Amino acid sequence: MSDDLPSPYETEKKPLDSVPSVPKKFWITPDGSRSEWSSLPRLDMPAKPKRPDEELELSSTDRPTPNPSRGPLKREVSSSPLETTPTAPSGLDRFRAVKGKPGIAIGEKPSLDGLDGLKKAKYRTFVYLHDPKRDVAPVKQLCEARGITFVSIPLGPENFAMRSRAFDDAIASESTPLFACDDASGERLSAAWYAHFRRVDILSADAAEVRTNALIDPSRFDRELARDLRRAADAPSTNK
Repeated sequence: MSDDLPSPYETEKKPLDSVPSVPKKFWITPDGSRSEWSSLPRLDMPAKPKRPDEELELSSTDRPTPNPSRGPLKREVSSSPLETTPTAPSGLDRFRAVKGKPGIAIGEKPSLDGLDGLKKAKYRTFVYLHDPKRDVAPVKQLCEARGITFVSIPLGPENFAMRSRAFDDAIASESTPLFACDDASGERLSAAWYAHFRRVDILSADAAEVRTNALIDPSRFDRELARDLRRAADAPSTNK
């Protein structure tokens, strides 16, 4: 290095008796002045902490850009794929919604309070499966007096193949909300749903039985009637 150029580091010349054990070093700044080495900022010093009220400012590249075609930005709210089970109207026992059949609910034959509850809940259709020999005029009158459409389906082992299809048609109608029940302990309703799951939802016999039993408790059935209806539901003429 040329002698006329200052060295980046220089040692201050002092008398020998005042020279420290470690030479004192200076940094030559760009303007030619000297700065003591110890006055320079240390690289290992922690960064200055931010004030509690200091907020991080986003650069223009970090800010979300609204899409005019989609309107203002909105918070995404995840929706659950599960169906919402309607609240049971008063006066109805064993009321439940049918999974996978929006607007369809079942239960036991309602009392007068139950019919009032269906009206209050704005049910539009009442599907009644019953013994073919039963007179259903009184039930029809009570439903129609409340503005509820009454659908009578006389269902027995002898006419099951034909009348169970009437049940399918009622379920497929757009007159919902719809409530379905039978005149016994669920034997006719269970057999109708079993046939519906096999014929309309294309389930196997085992899968249809599992789904039907989850919907309607078979422990209260008249075993003889339930057996005869199930045989009719499994007949080839029913599942054509």
